[in-house]
Amino acid sequence: MRALITGATGFIGSHMIDYIRSRSIPVDIFATRRWRAPMDNVKHLPEGAVRWIECDLTDYVATEDAIAEARPDITFHFAAQSYVPASYQSPVATFRVNVEGTLNLLEAVSHVARDMGIERSHFRIVVVSSSEVYGNPVGVMDETHPMRPVSPYGASKVAVDALAFTYHIAHGLQIVRGRNFTTSGPRRGSVFFDSAWCRQVACMERGIQRRVLRVGNIHSVRTVMDVRDCVRAYWTLAERGVPGEAYNIAGRECYE
Repeated sequence: MRALITGATGFIGSHMIDYIRSRSIPVDIFATRRWRAPMDNVKHLPEGAVRWIECDLTDYVATEDAIAEARPDITFHFAAQSYVPASYQSPVATFRVNVEGTLNLLEAVSHVARDMGIERSHFRIVVVSSSEVYGNPVGVMDETHPMRPVSPYGASKVAVDALAFTYHIAHGLQIVRGRNFTTSGPRRGSVFFDSAWCRQVACMERGIQRRVLRVGNIHSVRTVMDVRDCVRAYWTLAERGVPGEAYNIAGRECYE
């Protein structure tokens, strides 16, 4: 089996590599990275554990070359600009990375399948969407809840979600969508609320910061899951998810 992971140097992508390597089944892991991407999250991997492909998904030619090289049975598409505040500062860049990058990936898979004479239905793709597509709902949400994004990031993920569904219907690609809710754990970026709070507490204990904890919206209600549970859920979607369907991936309890 051959698996391709985009955004593999990131938080969830790096844990996806770890999870696949922990399984007993043999998988050849291919992973995309941008030439300037920090490698801190994957520095623990032994030499040869992953076949790295330099690829910026906003470059269509590079993306098609990556698909042709990997010829993946399963693709996990994690590459994205995923920080909501940054999407307000750079909405065009957010759309380019998230929407254009996804479009290039799906087009590349479709074209490589055609050029190599492979049935498009052979390619199974897990596209990562987000709970941000729902906006600020009240009460319990299932996958039929209306999409009402309230940030440029959320709007970009609505487009990603729609593209995934479209390419399943129009091109027969076996695409499953996972709408990811708040995820925490090792390697979480320092700008996100949980890492930021922990960092501040550590700085307070060392006398680097005044004993004032800076927080964002204290009235938000979140469901939080561990990243290692998250990647296991994505693997389950790859194995058993129904193509064309969307699945919420979230923790079991809500926290205020």
